[in-house]
Amino acid sequence: MTRLLFAVMLTGMFLTSCTSATEAPAPATTPTPEPSKEANTPPPRMMTAVPVTGYAGDQADLLKSSNPKLAANKKLAYDFFRVILRGRRLDQADKYMTEDYIQHNPNADTGMAGFKAYFSALGGEQPIPDKLDGLVAIQADGDYVTLSFSREYVDPAIKDATYTTTWFDMFRIVNGKIVEHWDSATKGPGPTRVQTRG
Repeated sequence: MTRLLFAVMLTGMFLTSCTSATEAPAPATTPTPEPSKEANTPPPRMMTAVPVTGYAGDQADLLKSSNPKLAANKKLAYDFFRVILRGRRLDQADKYMTEDYIQHNPNADTGMAGFKAYFSALGGEQPIPDKLDGLVAIQADGDYVTLSFSREYVDPAIKDATYTTTWFDMFRIVNGKIVEHWDSATKGPGPTRVQTRG
């Protein structure tokens, strides 16, 4: 049985390695074209992700903590967002942040001067809101406070559709002042945001 199997294998190998004289030889190496990315991309569809929505209750509830330091840090970050970022009262920035504030947003320079230059370019003072539109939650742990917001963007794949996602701003607070900031900003045009104040 093994001799028969061996003979069949050798015959198969011999026949596949031989070509008749009438057949044109195969090209030495023909690169196989890669399938286009579009061929591998599924068609656009509405996703079933649950939309991100802002906190429906009284935002003052989000500032509470059984730890007085955490409650104070949450209030500082919340008011910084309302007064400085949304209201653009840049003349009051020193009440909330240090001169050597560390910036991790790739679109703004570090330091209070860089912060003020970035926000000055966005325009002058705005009304200071009583609450933050789109605020989902505020978390505090140690020296860190994170505010999360609902953001709505134009869907690039589906005409006239939008989608929501979450934006994060995190602050490190030392001795009652913001010393460092992170967010989810990227360089370049990015997605098209639906115009809201969130």
